[in-house]
Amino acid sequence: MIEAPELLDAIGVPLRPGQRVVYATAGIHASGFLTPGTITRVSVVEKGEGVVVQRIVIQRMDGRRITIGSSKRILVLRQESEADGWLRRQLALLGAR
Repeated sequence: MIEAPELLDAIGVPLRPGQRVVYATAGIHASGFLTPGTITRVSVVEKGEGVVVQRIVIQRMDGRRITIGSSKRILVLRQESEADGWLRRQLALLGAR
């Protein structure tokens, strides 16, 4: 591993272990859906001759772990505060009238 700039998600939030995220699947069997999970490890690996590879390990809801090679396929979910939740519920009630 090398010292590298911190990895950022698709909208610029720094990636850290323990964060709840959704990620876009890729590959031949990709569903195109955003899949929830939790980051367990974030690293940057130097493969030689200036080639740097991102590795973000995510634990899925079913317990399996996957490795993502691009931080731009990940979106960190923000934690909703109690006040945010209350305000959202109040606005929903007003909209229902």
